[in-house]
Amino acid sequence: MRPYYYLGNGRGLTALTTGQLFFVNSRARDLTPWIVHLGLWETFVDDILCALARPGDTFLDVGANQGYYSVKIGGLTAPDGRIYAFEPNPVMYSVFCDNMNINGFDPRSQVFNVAAGDGAAKTSLVFQAHRPGGAHRDLHATAAEAGHDRVEIDVVAIDDALPADAVANLIKIDVEGHEPMVLAGMRGLLARSPDAAIVTEVSYHHWARFGDPVTLLREAAGDRRMFRIFHDGHIEELTDNIEQAMDQTMVCYMLLLPRTDDAWARVARFATTDEAAMAAVSEAALEAAPPIKRSLARRAAGLLMRLVFPRDP
Repeated sequence: MRPYYYLGNGRGLTALTTGQLFFVNSRARDLTPWIVHLGLWETFVDDILCALARPGDTFLDVGANQGYYSVKIGGLTAPDGRIYAFEPNPVMYSVFCDNMNINGFDPRSQVFNVAAGDGAAKTSLVFQAHRPGGAHRDLHATAAEAGHDRVEIDVVAIDDALPADAVANLIKIDVEGHEPMVLAGMRGLLARSPDAAIVTEVSYHHWARFGDPVTLLREAAGDRRMFRIFHDGHIEELTDNIEQAMDQTMVCYMLLLPRTDDAWARVARFATTDEAAMAAVSEAALEAAPPIKRSLARRAAGLLMRLVFPRDP
């Protein structure tokens, strides 16, 4: 059986398939059940990000939630890779910080309890306690819907938050339709990071609030190749067919890949629809992931010895 310990007050402790310890918000019913049950989340995105991560890389996690991707990539970029993360929800931010700490990533990570956008602002974050991953900014400051919580948050441009000389190698953006604003606020970083791979969620309906989605995606990609990531794990390049692919119902993750041989070599195996080949890809990614360090295991043992675990109600 997989390890899971309820710690009380809406917090649990489990482990990812890599062996890395992971705190969860036990009240969340979107991401938490999958991580507790399987130790995995969104394998079709996870496998791509893990394939692209290299030791020493700087990873930018925008919409970090509980920190699943930062923990996974943090292990792969060890010992010198940096993590910059943005998570505006104070509950998720607290879980994220604990996950950075228990995995020993504090010295090389910086976590911002703000939303990333195209400039400095204040707004409201609206979310359901049991589905915090669907939190969204209320641009019109209207009353929260029934069953939703609201918190006031700050918004910053990534270019203003990160060091002026920061360079990213790998970027993940998932902010419930506000990705164009995030990209607009990190033009300086992207200009300094031509070889950064970007994985971003794209919703035609939500992106249309900020302009033509096709144009916005082309601008975000720059000279990078554009691939659609499918739920079965394979990727498909968009070239002349981008207008047809991005119809008004499109909601998916996109990979914006630098035009380098090394970047392509890392993801070329995902350009297939063969189920057996994709299964082999997932298994290879799992085998390549780092196991938990002995020092972390000792830290976990000490933590568990000091805690009393009530039953999860």
